[in-house]
Amino acid sequence: MLRSRRTLKVVNLRKKLKRINVLVKILEKKSTKEVFSKVTRKYHYITEYVAGDETGIIPLVVWNKSKNLQLGKTYLLKNVDINFYNGVPKIIVRDDSLVMPADQDIDFSQINTGNA
Repeated sequence: MLRSRRTLKVVNLRKKLKRINVLVKILEKKSTKEVFSKVTRKYHYITEYVAGDETGIIPLVVWNKSKNLQLGKTYLLKNVDINFYNGVPKIIVRDDSLVMPADQDIDFSQINTGNA
């Protein structure tokens, strides 16, 4: 039996987590770059974004151009991980993560930009 995962807020993403759900608005697209993975021993593309909700903002990384996120849109991200890079938590959208347009929109005025 699959158990339902609750949707976490950005403020709760301050530790390493696996296979979680989060509802965020895409605030900024930073860059796309090619990186070499020591794990897979292959080159991959990663695209970095800034995402947020009413509890804070967080970097978001999409692997392998598998998902096309639009600025200003709110998404429900399912089966994503939280990893730390240089002490900063980041949402990691993997190839097997689900990215769905959200039923509810997070208004820009609701986003707490104080927690980067």
